[in-house]
Amino acid sequence: MKKFIINAALLLAVGIGFTSCDYDETNFADLTNEYTGNSTFYLQFSDAAQNFETSFDANGQPVDITTSVAIKLIGPPRTEDLAVNLSLDAASDFTSDMYEIGSTSLVIPAGETSASTTLTFFVNTLPVDETSAFILNIDAGENTATAGDVLTYNVFRTPPCIPIPGVYTIEMTDSYGDGWQTVGDGGPGITIEVDGVIIDEVGLCSPYEAQSHDCIAEDSAGVDTVEIPEGSLFAKWVFPGDTYGEIGYKIFDPNGVLVASANAGDATAGTIDVQACVEEVE
Repeated sequence: MKKFIINAALLLAVGIGFTSCDYDETNFADLTNEYTGNSTFYLQFSDAAQNFETSFDANGQPVDITTSVAIKLIGPPRTEDLAVNLSLDAASDFTSDMYEIGSTSLVIPAGETSASTTLTFFVNTLPVDETSAFILNIDAGENTATAGDVLTYNVFRTPPCIPIPGVYTIEMTDSYGDGWQTVGDGGPGITIEVDGVIIDEVGLCSPYEAQSHDCIAEDSAGVDTVEIPEGSLFAKWVFPGDTYGEIGYKIFDPNGVLVASANAGDATAGTIDVQACVEEVE
């Protein structure tokens, strides 16, 4: 009887073992087998609504905007490539000469879930001080999603800063009282460039080193002026640096309005943000 019980227990254990193996194998297959391709999926744009604003380079020239257009798969990865067509919507403010797109036919490779292409807006073709809407449609047939099927990029063209013509006043200080040392014991002053040509340079003279520009021979404070001609399209003011953290300045436009300033120790090398623009640009 004891032997029978032991044998029965062994048979039961083996049976459970086989059952457990069959269960694990079935579930493993469910997790690892590839999709059959019959599951539902949709395609839509990624980040379908974005806003852009144009900018200028160091020489005042507008910079073209380069971004991307991306699509994504909603659903499991496919076992085959997916082709998607993009087209410019009739409501778009853009014409073909105002932009360049890498491709209007995108392919999501098998096993992946997204694809993208480059998009460049040619800033000089856009209306100034206006927002233009770039609108694309996606066509994936019956697999086009009901949301995210239209891409809208709004592009605002920032008007250029045409400088107010006239005489600008620059008040210059040195907290130590030994003139300006912008580079080493001397160095250049603030340079003023108009339409690509340096027209003037201002600063306090350093007693330690001769300077090539016509500086103001004052140790602690001095005033100089610069005239920007009528009809100028772009002006750039450049501060060379501050060796000892002692330099300060204030720049006033022809109307006496303070348009840029820096306290001693705060002046950083580079282009000074002078906000003195003609209000209306045609």
